[in-house]
Amino acid sequence: MRSYQVLAIITLLIPAVASAQYSIDFVPHTADEKELVRIENQWSDGAIHRDAKLLEGVFADDVRWVSESGDLTKAQIIKYYLTEAVIHSIVMTNVTIRIIDRVAIVTSHVTVDATKDGKRTKSTHTSVDVFENRNGRWWCITT
Repeated sequence: MRSYQVLAIITLLIPAVASAQYSIDFVPHTADEKELVRIENQWSDGAIHRDAKLLEGVFADDVRWVSESGDLTKAQIIKYYLTEAVIHSIVMTNVTIRIIDRVAIVTSHVTVDATKDGKRTKSTHTSVDVFENRNGRWWCITT
């Protein structure tokens, strides 16, 4: 009987663990590309797990998030991920990274599975994330 209880608990937990996922379709070749992929993954991980500390490590203090409803500040971006949407998965495909001096441009198609206002949706959009290397550290400055 005990093994059935454990199996039932595991069966209930698998969808929750499996739904919190992210992936990026890019093989980095340089140290900077590896770091940018790490930061993009940190962003996804922070969004999915609603982790403010992870998100704070992605965005520059002067970040500008351009959206249909207006520009968002760093605090507003983090609030969005922590309180307004539940992100189930993020998949980045067709990723390219261009680095020019201290600026990196990461372009991709992003598919997001999320719940907002009680409605679960899956959307795909193009993304342009601009990073700046400040004192040896990459920060997202525009998205």
